[in-house]
Amino acid sequence: MESNKEVFSPDGIYAGNKRYTDNYFEGRIHAKHKKEAEIEITFRIEKKYYKIIRGFFEKDALRYLEIYKNEKNKKIPLISTESLSPKELKKKYEEEMAKDIGINNFEYYTFLQLYVLTFDENRRMLFWDDRASYHTLSIAFNTNVEDTKKLIALKRDIEKYDSDGRNSRWQATQIHKKINDLLKTKNETDNPEHAMNEYKEILKEYDKIEKELNNTRIEYDTLLKNQSFINLEIYNLRSEYNKLYSRYSEPRSKLTKNNYIKMFLDKKECLICGAKGEHVIEMI
Repeated sequence: MESNKEVFSPDGIYAGNKRYTDNYFEGRIHAKHKKEAEIEITFRIEKKYYKIIRGFFEKDALRYLEIYKNEKNKKIPLISTESLSPKELKKKYEEEMAKDIGINNFEYYTFLQLYVLTFDENRRMLFWDDRASYHTLSIAFNTNVEDTKKLIALKRDIEKYDSDGRNSRWQATQIHKKINDLLKTKNETDNPEHAMNEYKEILKEYDKIEKELNNTRIEYDTLLKNQSFINLEIYNLRSEYNKLYSRYSEPRSKLTKNNYIKMFLDKKECLICGAKGEHVIEMI
């Protein structure tokens, strides 16, 4: 059963735990073994033996059902299941088991097993949860199944109406608080002198903010003008730079590519005067 969940009513246990069953076995059983994965159990109620086989992922069906007696080491079948489908096998198993344990409702047996007979580390047992106690008493002290269903349904309706009542009280409290706030505001606005003083304060604050806005706009316009002057100066400097670069850099770059100059640099010798050495390269 899924942990950290509220106590389910007997008829809600299956619906509340179906998805959890799929999630629990997913990943624990390899995908290729899903069809073969099954569990088999044999147990006894009084003198009857039950043998069931269920697939791990087949919550609403049984693969095999056998109910029999043992007399003198001989197995005597008590029901015929050859013509039953897997879902019919499950229904037959629940009907026969409920009848044999004397509860007449398999869902009630499931509830008692989970919340009364089994230790639950989540403390969702008989003495830990009011809802579990109520359902258990309803099942234990009613021999009529229909009466038990009516009691459990009545309890569910009471809980719903109680929840609706709490919500209504909370909403009423919020509305009452809102009404008081509105009345307080109304009393303040009904005073002309108070309203006029508040208006003057708002007007004064507005004038102050408007003045700050105008100063900010003037500063912004000044910054835009300064930016334009700076951009113009940058443009003029770039133009002057290009002129100077064109005048001084390009002729020198062409001159260094001259074949005679390259020959001077490679031989480290002036072919005009015959001087040799590193200083010749520096001079050239």
